Amino acid sequence: MDNKLHYAHTFFCSHLAAVGRASEVQAADKRWQAEKPLTREAYERLSSIYYESFIDSLMQVDGQTSGAVYADTAHLTLETDRLCTLRHPKLPAAEYAFRLCRFHLFFFPYDICLFAMEIAEEPETTLDTLIAAHGILRETSCYEIAEQGILKSQIDAPEYLALLEEILRLCPPRPSAESPRQGRFSGLTLTGNKLKCFQIFILDDFSDELLFELGTLSPVGCVADHKHEYSPSQEYYDRIIRTHTISAFRNWKALALVDSFTVVAKGRTAAQMWVWPNSYFRLIYIHALYQKTLLFVVNRQFRSAANDRKSIRLLHKMKEQEHWYAFSNISYNFLPQLIYRAIDTGLDIATEREQLHRHLEQEAERLEKNSERRLAGLILFLTMLTVCSATYDGASLVKDYFGWESGTTPFRIFAALLLSAIVITSISVWHYRRNKS
Repeated sequence: MDNKLHYAHTFFCSHLAAVGRASEVQAADKRWQAEKPLTREAYERLSSIYYESFIDSLMQVDGQTSGAVYADTAHLTLETDRLCTLRHPKLPAAEYAFRLCRFHLFFFPYDICLFAMEIAEEPETTLDTLIAAHGILRETSCYEIAEQGILKSQIDAPEYLALLEEILRLCPPRPSAESPRQGRFSGLTLTGNKLKCFQIFILDDFSDELLFELGTLSPVGCVADHKHEYSPSQEYYDRIIRTHTISAFRNWKALALVDSFTVVAKGRTAAQMWVWPNSYFRLIYIHALYQKTLLFVVNRQFRSAANDRKSIRLLHKMKEQEHWYAFSNISYNFLPQLIYRAIDTGLDIATEREQLHRHLEQEAERLEKNSERRLAGLILFLTMLTVCSATYDGASLVKDYFGWESGTTPFRIFAALLLSAIVITSISVWHYRRNKS
């Protein structure tokens, strides 16, 4: 018996090569609508579940002034509600139909803009078709391929591509140094090479094998079919299921990976799954994706930092970011906290943060050494001025004591010997300290 799909809702997300702020996007296109600030009542209800500082980092509150660091935080949506079709040789069906509900833009501090497109799938879609379609849609770098200098489309989805071109006209790609991949759609994935997906499914039933296949976008049945070319090794499969699954109740299970977050449920309705797109995606996943993106960007900037001034700015940026956005706990309730930690593990944020901390320590040590060298150079310069003055004064005293004239040979010999002794002593001390360091 086939495992019927009753509901499927997916967010494809990425770091967008956006230009400007949310206000500039709205000024250019009035169709973009800003998320309404939370009312005080809604904020208090949400604050009974999530920590206030966590909510403040993501949403505006009616009548509440945001801190300076949150001034650039905004969420814009563009309603599309467009039925689209995709035709591609990799699809097991003739075509795949989906409804592109809306686009999202999430603006964060430090010039980070996250992009998400929200789609709803038709219930009659088979799982094999859905998985293949998701795999095609997320590979934005393969939408077009250059042949003899001419970009040629690789997918047949006219309605969908027209909507994406509209996004790119508003938020064009950055210069090629930032986004080396070619094609009109390369700006949709500024970091990484594919869109991440947050998938919500309601099925007749589910298993660990099916959850793995949906989460990794592998063909249905490949886990059990050991002869299948995409069948995972037992060791890899066991590690993924053991490390990355979230299981709290019998009627749903989730899998958090670096490129996807997948939840499958049974015996539920779309209304009962409301919390997943509107809370767990909007708050937890977007916050984690921002952390992952910013850490990746700053780690890359540290590796290419050309001068101390840029390094100091990066140090300041990350100290500020750690204070306002890095949370070990976000909720008073167990389930949001469980999901938050699973997504953090799936996106491997801890590794990025550890790498950044190593960069911070090394950079702080380097800047301190540079500062010490500059201070030592200044002290040496002042010391040499003092030595020269003392040499002149000492020679003058000896000259007066013996009654030598300034230009006589004895005076010259004495002054030369005194200066030589001072220079030799200074060089010896400098050489000793250099070898010691």
